Amino acid sequence: TPPRGAPPVHMADRHVLDKLNFFKGVKSGAGAGAGNSYLLQPLAKGELGKLYGEAFNTMSGKAGTVKLANGQTWSLNKTTGKFFPVSGPGIVKLSQQEVSFMRMMAKQIKSGKVTPQQALENVSRAMAGQKYQVTPQLQQAMTAVAEKLGYSSDELGRALAPHLPKSANAKVPPEAQAAAKAKAGGKPFRFVKWGGRTLLVVGLAVDAYEVYNAENRPKALTKKAGAWGASIGAGSAAANAASPLLAGGPWGWAAYGGIVLGASVGGYFVGGEAAETAYEWTFE
Repeated sequence: TPPRGAPPVHMADRHVLDKLNFFKGVKSGAGAGAGNSYLLQPLAKGELGKLYGEAFNTMSGKAGTVKLANGQTWSLNKTTGKFFPVSGPGIVKLSQQEVSFMRMMAKQIKSGKVTPQQALENVSRAMAGQKYQVTPQLQQAMTAVAEKLGYSSDELGRALAPHLPKSANAKVPPEAQAAAKAKAGGKPFRFVKWGGRTLLVVGLAVDAYEVYNAENRPKALTKKAGAWGASIGAGSAAANAASPLLAGGPWGWAAYGGIVLGASVGGYFVGGEAAETAYEWTFE
């Protein structure tokens, strides 16, 4: 507990995602970004007081940041009792732009004028207009409030998929993941956690998203799998055949790259068309 005479702890509810209280923090200068740090989960009863006491007794100065035993960093002003999370496990920090997206989504859903899915679609359009790429931090934040705002992980995945970095793809059903795996070929996969949801990192996963949204998913999956299988095969064959060019210096390297790239692209289109035709002959 803090020493006798310490001011009561004060943490604005905007620092807890569950409160759905989003507004922009300071843009620059002292305190920049202070309003944009959030606890992913509400604190248990009495936990805030415990953290405040630890911070008060640990920090030597009157105001600043202090790292606590749980690995989190908090900001504390011993004169006013102002106390809020900054970084660490269970804490997410959003940019001004990301706070605006969260506020837009929460406001529309709470108004009752649109469904949660429609609100997600509106946010997705706003992201497209601003050419925004989704960060792990926003993914975590939107996942953390999904249950409270009433949308599913699949609905969130569909809304965010077009705006993910080229190295990532939102959580999608098994058939879409299969297309992504076919696209990556023999390259190793790695898995990362964004907000407790497993995201499959497969390089460019646009094809997986296309499969997910296709009217005839089995057909789209067959086409994409055939395209990437042929692309990888053609590229590998061309790489082996053209390898002597690598000894020719810069011009040889350029020629080698052009041959491999051309073979891969050609294999993609030929393989995709062949797989689609085979599907049509077999099932349609």
